[in-house]
Amino acid sequence: MTRPPAETRPPAGPARAGLAVLVGAVALVVVCAAMVAWLAPGLLGDRPASCLAGGDVPCFCETIRDGLLRQPANALSSLAFAVVSVAAWRRRRSVPTGRPERALLAAAAWCGLALAAGSFAYHARFGFAGQVLDLQGMYLVAVLLLAGGLWRGRLLDAGAATGLGAALLAALTLGQLLAPGTRRWLFVVVLVPGILVEHRIARPSPPLRRAVVLLAIGYAAWLADARQWWCLPDSFAQGHALWHLLTAAAAYQLVPLYASAAGAPRDRPGPDAGVSR
Repeated sequence: MTRPPAETRPPAGPARAGLAVLVGAVALVVVCAAMVAWLAPGLLGDRPASCLAGGDVPCFCETIRDGLLRQPANALSSLAFAVVSVAAWRRRRSVPTGRPERALLAAAAWCGLALAAGSFAYHARFGFAGQVLDLQGMYLVAVLLLAGGLWRGRLLDAGAATGLGAALLAALTLGQLLAPGTRRWLFVVVLVPGILVEHRIARPSPPLRRAVVLLAIGYAAWLADARQWWCLPDSFAQGHALWHLLTAAAAYQLVPLYASAAGAPRDRPGPDAGVSR
Protein backbone atom coordinates (compact mmCIF):
# COMPACT_ATOMS: atom_id res chain seq x y z
CA MET A 1 0.00 0.00 0.00
CA THR A 2 1.36 3.41 -0.97
CA ARG A 3 2.48 5.55 1.97
CA PRO A 4 0.39 8.75 2.12
CA PRO A 5 2.17 12.10 2.12
CA ALA A 6 3.50 13.23 5.50
CA GLU A 7 1.09 16.13 5.75
CA THR A 8 -2.00 13.88 5.36
CA ARG A 9 -0.98 11.19 7.81
CA PRO A 10 -2.15 11.33 11.42
CA PRO A 11 0.28 12.93 13.84
CA ALA A 12 2.93 10.72 15.35
CA GLY A 13 3.48 10.39 19.09
CA PRO A 14 5.65 12.80 21.07
CA ALA A 15 8.90 13.57 19.30
CA ARG A 16 12.09 12.39 20.91
CA ALA A 17 15.19 14.50 21.03
CA GLY A 18 17.83 11.89 20.12
CA LEU A 19 18.93 13.46 16.84
CA ALA A 20 18.89 16.97 18.29
CA VAL A 21 20.95 15.84 21.29
CA LEU A 22 23.45 14.12 18.99
CA VAL A 23 23.82 17.16 16.77
CA GLY A 24 23.99 19.51 19.75
CA ALA A 25 26.65 17.42 21.50
CA VAL A 26 28.86 17.24 18.41
CA ALA A 27 28.33 20.95 17.73
CA LEU A 28 29.35 21.81 21.30
CA VAL A 29 32.56 19.81 20.88
CA VAL A 30 33.23 21.63 17.57
CA VAL A 31 32.68 25.05 19.17
CA CYS A 32 34.97 24.31 22.13
CA ALA A 33 37.66 22.78 19.93
CA ALA A 34 37.44 25.73 17.54
CA MET A 35 38.17 28.13 20.39
CA VAL A 36 41.27 26.09 21.22
CA ALA A 37 42.27 25.92 17.53
CA TRP A 38 42.06 29.71 17.35
CA LEU A 39 43.58 30.81 20.65
CA ALA A 40 45.96 27.91 21.40
CA PRO A 41 46.43 26.03 18.13
CA GLY A 42 49.52 24.18 19.35
CA LEU A 43 47.38 22.16 21.73
CA LEU A 44 45.74 20.45 18.75
CA GLY A 45 48.96 19.79 16.86
CA ASP A 46 51.08 21.79 14.47
CA ARG A 47 49.92 20.16 11.24
CA PRO A 48 48.99 22.86 8.70
CA ALA A 49 45.83 22.93 6.64
CA SER A 50 45.94 20.87 3.47
CA CYS A 51 46.08 23.98 1.29
CA LEU A 52 49.34 25.06 2.97
CA ALA A 53 50.80 21.60 2.50
CA GLY A 54 50.32 21.48 -1.26
CA GLY A 55 46.77 20.20 -1.14
CA ASP A 56 44.22 19.94 -3.93
CA VAL A 57 42.83 23.49 -3.54
CA PRO A 58 44.72 26.75 -2.81
CA CYS A 59 44.03 28.65 0.42
CA PHE A 60 41.62 30.90 -1.50
CA CYS A 61 42.39 34.36 -2.81
CA GLU A 62 42.64 36.45 0.35
CA THR A 63 46.18 37.18 1.52
CA ILE A 64 47.26 35.02 4.45
CA ARG A 65 48.56 37.31 7.18
CA ASP A 66 50.18 36.75 10.56
CA GLY A 67 48.35 36.97 13.86
CA LEU A 68 44.97 35.87 15.17
CA LEU A 69 43.10 36.53 11.91
CA ARG A 70 45.14 35.25 9.02
CA GLN A 71 42.29 35.85 6.57
CA PRO A 72 40.11 38.55 8.17
CA ALA A 73 37.36 38.76 5.53
CA ASN A 74 36.91 35.01 5.27
CA ALA A 75 37.09 34.50 9.04
CA LEU A 76 34.70 37.29 10.02
CA SER A 77 32.15 36.44 7.31
CA SER A 78 31.87 32.99 8.88
CA LEU A 79 30.06 34.58 11.81
CA ALA A 80 26.98 34.98 9.60
CA PHE A 81 26.16 31.40 10.55
CA ALA A 82 25.73 32.51 14.16
CA VAL A 83 22.83 34.71 13.02
CA VAL A 84 21.17 31.60 11.60
CA SER A 85 21.67 29.93 14.98
CA VAL A 86 19.85 32.72 16.83
CA ALA A 87 16.99 32.73 14.30
CA ALA A 88 16.51 28.95 14.52
CA TRP A 89 16.58 28.95 18.32
CA ARG A 90 14.02 31.75 18.56
CA ARG A 91 11.69 30.22 15.95
CA ARG A 92 11.59 26.81 17.66
CA ARG A 93 9.50 28.37 20.43
CA SER A 94 6.61 28.80 17.98
CA VAL A 95 6.52 25.08 17.14
CA PRO A 96 4.29 22.89 19.33
CA THR A 97 6.07 20.66 21.79
CA GLY A 98 6.13 17.10 20.50
CA ARG A 99 6.62 18.00 16.83
CA PRO A 100 9.85 16.68 15.27
CA GLU A 101 10.42 20.11 13.73
CA ARG A 102 10.84 21.67 17.17
CA ALA A 103 13.79 19.39 17.92
CA LEU A 104 15.14 19.89 14.39
CA LEU A 105 15.08 23.67 14.79
CA ALA A 106 17.06 23.32 18.02
CA ALA A 107 19.52 21.10 16.14
CA ALA A 108 19.73 23.68 13.33
CA ALA A 109 20.64 26.32 15.91
CA TRP A 110 23.53 24.17 17.12
CA CYS A 111 24.60 23.57 13.52
CA GLY A 112 24.81 27.32 12.98
CA LEU A 113 27.15 27.70 15.94
CA ALA A 114 29.34 24.83 14.73
CA LEU A 115 29.52 26.29 11.23
CA ALA A 116 30.45 29.74 12.54
CA ALA A 117 33.10 28.46 14.97
CA GLY A 118 34.66 25.87 12.68
CA SER A 119 34.93 28.11 9.64
CA PHE A 120 36.21 31.01 11.76
CA ALA A 121 38.94 28.84 13.33
CA TYR A 122 40.01 27.52 9.94
CA HIS A 123 40.41 30.90 8.26
CA ALA A 124 41.83 32.53 11.38
CA ARG A 125 44.70 30.04 11.81
CA PHE A 126 44.89 27.60 8.87
CA GLY A 127 45.71 24.56 10.96
CA PHE A 128 44.63 21.04 10.10
CA ALA A 129 42.50 20.94 13.24
CA GLY A 130 40.60 24.02 12.06
CA GLN A 131 40.12 22.39 8.66
CA VAL A 132 38.56 19.33 10.28
CA LEU A 133 36.29 21.50 12.43
CA ASP A 134 35.26 23.61 9.43
CA LEU A 135 34.07 20.54 7.54
CA GLN A 136 32.50 19.05 10.65
CA GLY A 137 30.02 21.92 10.81
CA MET A 138 29.11 21.32 7.17
CA TYR A 139 28.67 17.61 7.83
CA LEU A 140 26.32 18.37 10.71
CA VAL A 141 24.02 20.33 8.41
CA ALA A 142 24.02 17.62 5.74
CA VAL A 143 23.33 14.89 8.31
CA LEU A 144 20.56 16.96 9.91
CA LEU A 145 18.91 17.47 6.54
CA LEU A 146 19.04 13.78 5.62
CA ALA A 147 18.35 12.07 8.96
CA GLY A 148 15.94 14.80 10.04
CA GLY A 149 14.03 14.55 6.77
CA LEU A 150 13.70 10.79 7.07
CA TRP A 151 12.46 11.23 10.64
CA ARG A 152 9.92 13.98 10.11
CA GLY A 153 8.73 12.27 6.92
CA ARG A 154 8.13 9.15 9.04
CA LEU A 155 10.42 7.07 6.88
CA LEU A 156 12.50 6.36 10.01
CA ASP A 157 11.54 6.52 13.66
CA ALA A 158 13.42 8.79 16.06
CA GLY A 159 15.82 6.09 17.23
CA ALA A 160 16.71 4.93 13.72
CA ALA A 161 17.25 8.53 12.56
CA THR A 162 19.58 9.15 15.49
CA GLY A 163 21.49 5.96 14.73
CA LEU A 164 21.81 6.93 11.08
CA GLY A 165 23.04 10.39 12.06
CA ALA A 166 25.66 8.95 14.42
CA ALA A 167 26.89 6.47 11.79
CA LEU A 168 27.13 9.14 9.10
CA LEU A 169 28.98 11.58 11.34
CA ALA A 170 31.46 8.88 12.38
CA ALA A 171 32.06 7.84 8.76
CA LEU A 172 32.43 11.43 7.54
CA THR A 173 34.85 12.33 10.32
CA LEU A 174 36.95 9.25 9.69
CA GLY A 175 36.89 9.90 5.97
CA GLN A 176 38.23 13.43 6.20
CA LEU A 177 40.92 12.41 8.70
CA LEU A 178 42.18 9.53 6.56
CA ALA A 179 41.66 11.10 3.13
CA PRO A 180 41.48 14.90 3.47
CA GLY A 181 41.26 15.32 -0.30
CA THR A 182 37.80 13.74 -0.29
CA ARG A 183 36.37 15.98 2.43
CA ARG A 184 34.27 18.21 0.16
CA TRP A 185 32.96 15.31 -1.92
CA LEU A 186 31.90 13.53 1.26
CA PHE A 187 29.79 16.58 2.11
CA VAL A 188 28.09 16.48 -1.30
CA VAL A 189 27.42 12.73 -1.01
CA VAL A 190 25.29 13.33 2.11
CA LEU A 191 23.86 16.76 1.24
CA VAL A 192 22.30 15.82 -2.10
CA PRO A 193 20.27 12.87 -0.72
CA GLY A 194 19.13 15.13 2.11
CA ILE A 195 17.84 17.69 -0.38
CA LEU A 196 16.07 14.94 -2.34
CA VAL A 197 14.41 13.56 0.79
CA GLU A 198 13.14 17.02 1.76
CA HIS A 199 11.95 17.56 -1.81
CA ARG A 200 9.93 14.36 -1.57
CA ILE A 201 8.24 15.08 1.74
CA ALA A 202 7.89 18.88 1.60
CA ARG A 203 6.96 19.72 -1.96
CA PRO A 204 6.14 22.30 -3.00
CA SER A 205 8.69 23.97 -0.76
CA PRO A 206 9.75 27.56 -1.50
CA PRO A 207 12.38 27.54 1.30
CA LEU A 208 14.01 24.44 -0.17
CA ARG A 209 14.06 25.96 -3.64
CA ARG A 210 15.59 29.16 -2.29
CA ALA A 211 18.23 27.15 -0.45
CA VAL A 212 19.24 25.27 -3.61
CA VAL A 213 19.48 28.51 -5.62
CA LEU A 214 21.57 30.19 -2.91
CA LEU A 215 23.87 27.17 -2.73
CA ALA A 216 24.35 27.21 -6.50
CA ILE A 217 25.21 30.92 -6.56
CA GLY A 218 27.45 30.46 -3.52
CA TYR A 219 29.30 27.61 -5.19
CA ALA A 220 29.92 29.83 -8.22
CA ALA A 221 31.49 32.42 -5.89
CA TRP A 222 33.52 29.69 -4.14
CA LEU A 223 34.80 28.39 -7.48
CA ALA A 224 35.63 31.87 -8.79
CA ASP A 225 37.65 32.54 -5.63
CA ALA A 226 39.40 29.15 -5.52
CA ARG A 227 40.36 29.36 -9.21
CA GLN A 228 41.25 33.04 -8.75
CA TRP A 229 38.91 34.20 -11.50
CA TRP A 230 37.79 36.82 -8.97
CA CYS A 231 40.75 37.74 -6.84
CA LEU A 232 41.52 40.93 -4.91
CA PRO A 233 43.95 39.55 -2.31
CA ASP A 234 44.02 42.53 0.07
CA SER A 235 40.36 43.50 -0.21
CA PHE A 236 37.42 42.59 1.99
CA ALA A 237 35.48 41.82 -1.23
CA GLN A 238 36.32 38.12 -1.25
CA GLY A 239 34.49 35.47 -3.24
CA HIS A 240 34.93 33.00 -0.40
CA ALA A 241 33.43 35.49 2.06
CA LEU A 242 30.45 35.78 -0.29
CA TRP A 243 30.21 31.97 -0.23
CA HIS A 244 29.90 32.15 3.55
CA LEU A 245 27.14 34.76 3.38
CA LEU A 246 25.17 32.92 0.69
CA THR A 247 25.45 29.52 2.36
CA ALA A 248 24.41 31.10 5.66
CA ALA A 249 21.33 32.41 3.85
CA ALA A 250 20.77 28.90 2.45
CA ALA A 251 21.12 27.35 5.91
CA TYR A 252 18.61 29.87 7.23
CA GLN A 253 16.01 28.35 4.89
CA LEU A 254 15.82 25.42 7.31
CA VAL A 255 14.02 27.78 9.70
CA PRO A 256 10.95 28.51 7.53
CA LEU A 257 11.11 24.96 6.12
CA TYR A 258 10.73 23.31 9.52
CA ALA A 259 8.44 25.97 10.97
CA SER A 260 5.98 25.89 8.06
CA ALA A 261 5.94 22.08 8.07
CA ALA A 262 4.90 22.20 11.73
CA GLY A 263 2.23 24.81 11.07
CA ALA A 264 3.99 27.43 13.18
CA PRO A 265 2.69 31.01 12.89
CA ARG A 266 4.83 33.51 11.01
CA ASP A 267 4.26 36.33 13.44
CA ARG A 268 6.15 36.71 16.68
CA PRO A 269 5.29 33.86 19.06
CA GLY A 270 3.88 34.46 22.51
CA PRO A 271 5.43 33.15 25.72
CA ASP A 272 6.11 29.44 25.66
CA ALA A 273 6.95 27.59 28.83
CA GLY A 274 7.84 24.38 26.97
CA VAL A 275 11.31 23.23 26.15
CA SER A 276 12.67 21.45 23.09
CA ARG A 277 12.37 17.73 23.20
